[in-house]
Amino acid sequence: MDETFKTQNYLNILKEAVRDLKTDGPGTPVRSAALPYFTHVVINSDKQFDGAYRFQDIELQFANKSHLATLQDIGKNVQADEGCIIQFTSGTTGSPKAALLSHFNVVNNGLLAAKRQNLFEKIHRVCIQVPFFHIYGHVIGILGSLSSGTTLVVPSPSFNPDASLVAFETERCTSVYGTPTMYVDVLAKASRLSEEERREKFKSLEFTVSGGASISPDLLRNIREVLGLHRSMQVYGMTETSPVTFLHGSVKVVDSDNRMVPYGQQGELLIRGYCNMLRYWGNEEKTKEILGEDNWPRRVKVVDSDNRMVPYGQQGELLIRGYCNMLRYWGNEEKTKEILGEDNWLRTGDQFVLTKDGFGSVVGRIKDLSTVSVATIDGVDYVWTQDQFVLTKDGFGSVVGRIKDLIIRGGENIYPSEIEDFLTTHPDILEAYVYGIRDERMGEEIGASIRLTENSSLTEDELRGYFKGKVSHC
Repeated sequence: MDETFKTQNYLNILKEAVRDLKTDGPGTPVRSAALPYFTHVVINSDKQFDGAYRFQDIELQFANKSHLATLQDIGKNVQADEGCIIQFTSGTTGSPKAALLSHFNVVNNGLLAAKRQNLFEKIHRVCIQVPFFHIYGHVIGILGSLSSGTTLVVPSPSFNPDASLVAFETERCTSVYGTPTMYVDVLAKASRLSEEERREKFKSLEFTVSGGASISPDLLRNIREVLGLHRSMQVYGMTETSPVTFLHGSVKVVDSDNRMVPYGQQGELLIRGYCNMLRYWGNEEKTKEILGEDNWPRRVKVVDSDNRMVPYGQQGELLIRGYCNMLRYWGNEEKTKEILGEDNWLRTGDQFVLTKDGFGSVVGRIKDLSTVSVATIDGVDYVWTQDQFVLTKDGFGSVVGRIKDLIIRGGENIYPSEIEDFLTTHPDILEAYVYGIRDERMGEEIGASIRLTENSSLTEDELRGYFKGKVSHC
């Protein structure tokens, strides 16, 4: 890890989280009774820290043939269905759940995502703007590129639209990975260039991939127009499905030898995406002829509240089953059973509409905090608060939680309760309620309603200063 990043000091956070951490000086293992298997900390820094190894020292000390042989021996015993990574993911409470993904999950998902983008057709150069700690970055980005021989171009340590634009030109990038918010910022910068400048600087670009949050039709159109692209692809997925379930927008035009033709030339149009049928009923030969051998090995269905499949065009919850589903939530059997049934259908919690042509779209969450519903009963309007409430016989009650407790800001999941808990540590704040506000650039921004103590003179700038370096995104 880095010592610090932006306003966060990771080393201090680690020491706060593991209070009994003991060390014997720089370049030595750490010890903790609470975490007996936690023994090594590697810091990307030129400075020495107690209990930490410097990354450059690791390279010098351990990059030798004996350690490579040890790694190869360990690899012989690795099984495909064993867990390889725990990825924290969004939940219905302020505590993220730990999704355990297997080697089989992530390696195949990266491989199939690369195939869906046609990355095997030629050597591509992908400008990756998303962070590697996110499943988008390390599965679609790292594993997808390793499986396909793709070059990953990292334009900057953290997202910087100016650096991305420079990379498009100087690194001759053929594609771009990003979230909708990132594309908003990139387009804002690119739009300042003349049409001739854009044509010259972005001439190597062929397509973009967007994920992490829903993307609007207007933004898709602007991406194609400003960057001069022929296609833009959109990802639907979740951490629990490793993450890609749908990656659509993949088309190519080929000649009689199945080779892609240059832009502007005629050929046969081939379409590959979640819109494709499952098969021709009772005709395996014809199915292979039209679909090929690499149709994604996963199934989806849309169901109502009684778990019955709904007709095309009607809303319901999207369920997924296949190789991509996680093994379980680590240490949380109850939550695992809630989302992953014995029949291995995984409940996404997304409202989805599937149409007869095989296309579909997410239209909301089953319980969406940003949507306020009003019901009229006996002529009286009632507002759905989306609060979990316990009502007692004496007419009193209390709020015990929120039906859907999540804000998605720029593709990142944020838990309101974490910010609320921190707000109430300020001596001038009595109560706080945090929620998502629709935002054109970020998708959602963080809003808060705060009740101050009597005679408090707390200002917005003072409150922002109180947050700095302690809470992300604030």
